[in-house]
Amino acid sequence: MVQTESKLENQLIAQLGKSGWQFRPELNHYSLIVNHFRVLLNRRNIDKLDGTLLTDQEFQRFLNEIVGSKSIYQLGRYFYVVMINFKVEEHKYSVTMDQT
Repeated sequence: MVQTESKLENQLIAQLGKSGWQFRPELNHYSLIVNHFRVLLNRRNIDKLDGTLLTDQEFQRFLNEIVGSKSIYQLGRYFYVVMINFKVEEHKYSVTMDQT
C-alpha cells in the first residue's frame, strides 16, 4: 500500500507526540529554531549562568562550538541526545550529556 508523504508525516508527528515530543509548526525557519534553542538553553542553565542570559556574542560562540562543520544529519543526531538533558559548564560553552 502506498501512502502520501503528508499522511506519513502526520503519523510520525502523532508517534513523536506519544513519546513526549511537541510539534511546533511555528518554528518553521532556521532563525526561529535557533532563537527557541537559545531560550531553552538559558532557561535550563539559569543556575549555571548565575541568573544572567547569554549575550549575543556568547551564544554565537556556543553555536559555533556546537555546529562547527557538522552536517545536518550529524547535528540532528547530536541534538536528539543533547536535548534530552544538557547543561552549560561554567561559561565554557561545552555541553555535557548526563546519562541519568
